[in-house]
Amino acid sequence: MNTFDVVSRLVRWAAPILVATAAGCATGPNSGSREQPVKFPGKDVALNGLLSAPAPTHPSERRPAVVLMHGCSGMLDGRGRLSPRDREWADQFVRWGYVVLH
Repeated sequence: MNTFDVVSRLVRWAAPILVATAAGCATGPNSGSREQPVKFPGKDVALNGLLSAPAPTHPSERRPAVVLMHGCSGMLDGRGRLSPRDREWADQFVRWGYVVLH
């Protein structure tokens, strides 16, 4: 299975997971958003990511979601944290009310 197939599968079934998982996120350090690591296991590969979400205003509230893709250098800096650019984009989408998978 190539990378394109893995990402295609992820996109097809990630949205319901994003909405369901967003209710249990922990508070993020810089953005005031809730964040938690997520893992999508597959047959030959597992995808790791970070889910960021705004605080819900109602327990059953649904939100739009986006998947942020990183460039060739990856999404983490040398210390294993989100790069400043990826952090800024995630924070902006959260301020706009989106759940973000990156």
